[in-house]
Amino acid sequence: MTSAVRIDAYATSLRYEAYDLVVLSPHFDDAVYSLAATISRARSEDRRVCVVTVFGHGKDVAPSGTGSYDDYATREAEDRAAMEALDADYVWLNRPEWTFRTSRGIELTAELLPHVAFRGTKLLDETTRALGLALASLMADGATVYAPLAVGAHPDHRIVHEAARSLSSRYATRYYEDVPYALDDAMVEARLAVLCSLPGPRPLRLARASAKLIARGLLRLVAVAPLLVYHSLAEVHRRFRKSHEKRIDPLTLRSFDHDIARFAREKANAVALYATQTALFFEPTIALESQLGRGRPDVVERSWRIAP
Repeated sequence: MTSAVRIDAYATSLRYEAYDLVVLSPHFDDAVYSLAATISRARSEDRRVCVVTVFGHGKDVAPSGTGSYDDYATREAEDRAAMEALDADYVWLNRPEWTFRTSRGIELTAELLPHVAFRGTKLLDETTRALGLALASLMADGATVYAPLAVGAHPDHRIVHEAARSLSSRYATRYYEDVPYALDDAMVEARLAVLCSLPGPRPLRLARASAKLIARGLLRLVAVAPLLVYHSLAEVHRRFRKSHEKRIDPLTLRSFDHDIARFAREKANAVALYATQTALFFEPTIALESQLGRGRPDVVERSWRIAP
C-alpha cells in the first residue's frame, strides 16, 4: 500500500489507493503515443494504471486559444477522453512547460543545448520533488514506473528523465522510447549515444529521420521544421564536445520489446483522440495503426532498463 502523501496536483482522477503501473508523461499525449498498448495490456490483466502528466500551461485555469498548442481547454478534454478510452487514471501536475517558462542561466543553457544536464537547477529539483511526492502516494508494492528515455531531446522530456533517474533507486523503473521521435531507429540510437557515449548514427541518417516527421502541408512544416535544426545542432554538439560527465555503461542497458500487436488498434484509437496534436506527426490518420507499429507488427512499443 502507499503512504498517505498529498499530491500537489492541478487535477486528478483516482479510483484506487495504489497503482501497479505509473507512467510519467512530460505532456498530455506522450504516455499514449508511447505506451498506450502497454497500458491497454495492463488493464486487460486487471493491473491498475495511473498516468502522471508533468507539464502543462502552469496556470490555475486552462487558457483557451485557437492554435494546436495554446488551446489547453481542448487539450485537457482530449486527455480525459484518452484516459477514459484506456481505462487509466490520471494526475496532472501542470508545471509550466517549456513554452510557458522564463528560464535563465544553466536552466536556459540546458534547454537550448540538448546534451547539457539539468542537474543542480531549481527546475529539476522542483520537478523531482513533485514527482517524488506523487510516486510515494501512488505506487503499490512491486509497482513499475515508466519514464521517458527522452528520445528527441525535448527539454521537458529530458527533465522528467533526469528526475526519474534520481528516483530510480526507490522504484522499479523502465524508460520508454518517446513516440513520435522513436518511430525511426536513428533517433533512438542518437539518444542512446548521448547516454552511453556511443558513436551514434551518421548525421545524414539522423537528418533523414528528423525529416520523416515532416509530412505534407505548411502547418506541419512550420510545426516540425525547427526540430531539424535542433537535431542538426545537437549532433554537432555531441560529436565535438568534451564531457567529464559519468555516462551509462552500455552493458547495463537492457531493452524490452513489448509483443502487443493485439492492442495496436486500441492504441491507434487513443492516439487519434489527441486531434490537436496527432495531425502534426502522423499522416494519414487512418494509417495510424501501421505507423505506430514501426513496420514491425509484432513489436509496437519498447522500453529500457538501466541496471545499477
